[in-house]
Amino acid sequence: MACNPSAVIAMDARALSKYTAFKHSGNLEDLNAAIQIAQDIIDETPETHPCYEGLLNNLGIMLESRFERLGTTEDLSKAIEFGERVRRSISQSHPNYIIYLTTLSNKYQRRFECTNEIQDLGKAIYLGRKAAECALDGQPYTVAVLKALSVKLARRHEALGKKGVPLSDTADLNEAIQLAEKVAKARSGNAAEEAENWHNLANMYDSRFSATGRVEDLTSAIEYATCAIDVTPDGHPNRGDILNGIGALLYRRFELTSNMVHLKEAISKAEQAVEATPNDHPYLAGCQINLGHMLWKRFEQTARTEDLIDAIQQVRLGVYYTSRENFALPVASFKTNA
Repeated sequence: MACNPSAVIAMDARALSKYTAFKHSGNLEDLNAAIQIAQDIIDETPETHPCYEGLLNNLGIMLESRFERLGTTEDLSKAIEFGERVRRSISQSHPNYIIYLTTLSNKYQRRFECTNEIQDLGKAIYLGRKAAECALDGQPYTVAVLKALSVKLARRHEALGKKGVPLSDTADLNEAIQLAEKVAKARSGNAAEEAENWHNLANMYDSRFSATGRVEDLTSAIEYATCAIDVTPDGHPNRGDILNGIGALLYRRFELTSNMVHLKEAISKAEQAVEATPNDHPYLAGCQINLGHMLWKRFEQTARTEDLIDAIQQVRLGVYYTSRENFALPVASFKTNA
């Protein structure tokens, strides 16, 4: 029956209707019904059918939704399987080729985050590179493709470091930074998006500084973190967190140079971070403890009683907002939650 184009369309409409109902109501029975109908369509439809790859893609989306709801990696693996079938069924000339590759790449990364199997992250990067190779400058989706690939490359650098690969091997990070610079400098016109792009780039430079100790990378991290805060409006929920991260970077520069001007700059940003963070914000305690640590360091250098008093006050406030186990936290790295 499903070989008939009108029958395929009718069954697909039923599946999508059930899926839409699930998206509105959250009723898992609707999602299960949508998946079953979509699976039945594919079982009865030949691969030569003109809508075949679209049907596969729809089923993959539904299975990924069930994974998001239940956390069952089997559903995610099935979504990947159908994504691979989509990829095999189309050529580079297909209008959705880049979109299909990118979504499949993202699914592999999601499975990596569940299983920690580095092969999945490698496959995600492979597919991301294939998508980037086909993306043309000036096309609306190009920046998103490059951004996704840069994030995956930086993630693999981090993951391999945890598996014992020397962090001084920065090949992935170097490629990630090149891509992230293109993304950040593309300037989308969306302030929140631009702040995120500058923030990602600063994070990557900070990671490379941690891996190699190159002062130039720390300088670049500070520069691009400043770009992120420049486009983040007052009152934005992440503004304090970003300022806190810049303060941490500036403090690291002070640790390298012992220049009190650099410590003063770090304290200034840390004070701004505390001021910009609401009392009920989960990151306020971290901002206060970082500021207290910096003020304590300046007291050690100058013996200014005011700094000692302020340091104690900030740490006490930080402890008030969090558990005592965080009392001795060192100054945070730039890897904020923005």
